[in-house]
Amino acid sequence: MTKLKTTTSRRETRGSPGGAGVETTVLALLLLASPLVLAHAEAPAGAMPGFDRTPAQTQSAAAAGGAKLSKADLEVLQKLHAANQTEIQMGKMARERGAAKDVKSFGDRLVSDHTASDKKLADVLKKHGATLADLAMTTSNDSSHDVTVDKTGVEFDRAFAAQMADDHKKAIELVETARRSTSDGELRSFLDQLLPTLRAHEATARALMEGKGHV
Repeated sequence: MTKLKTTTSRRETRGSPGGAGVETTVLALLLLASPLVLAHAEAPAGAMPGFDRTPAQTQSAAAAGGAKLSKADLEVLQKLHAANQTEIQMGKMARERGAAKDVKSFGDRLVSDHTASDKKLADVLKKHGATLADLAMTTSNDSSHDVTVDKTGVEFDRAFAAQMADDHKKAIELVETARRSTSDGELRSFLDQLLPTLRAHEATARALMEGKGHV
């Protein structure tokens, strides 16, 4: 037995082909295993890298990639974007053509609030990997706003107030329905923030209709 051990030791010491092959194989295995060892060392105790992700981490990763909005949610955002653009233009018109100071002030408020609303809307889209350009904008056949086009002064004030009351009533109905039906938390939060503004606009418009003013 002693003689056999000595012979084996001599062969390995001399660097026989077989011994070199074993050393090379062991070295290659160690190199391949290094990344896994490092990853395991950096991972929390008891966690297997890539296989032990918590539900919160999984949801966070999905959000970072931009979860898609449903078709119904996108349609709601499209309608709200179109409404924002309309009210911004109506606000500018009120500043130029309105007779009453309160109407002009309401016009300023419409421009400011609906511009801010559109920016928040764009943020919601961005978090879902989309932009305003992705919304399917359609040509509207609604000619109701034409009643203010050829009016100025007091006549414009009356038509404008009536139109704003109607517009915001419809917008409120849209938002209330959408927040009940959507399953997207980001969209629901945006709609919750938008509702008070729309209700305040409708109240102001109705006050102007009744001659109570004071925006």
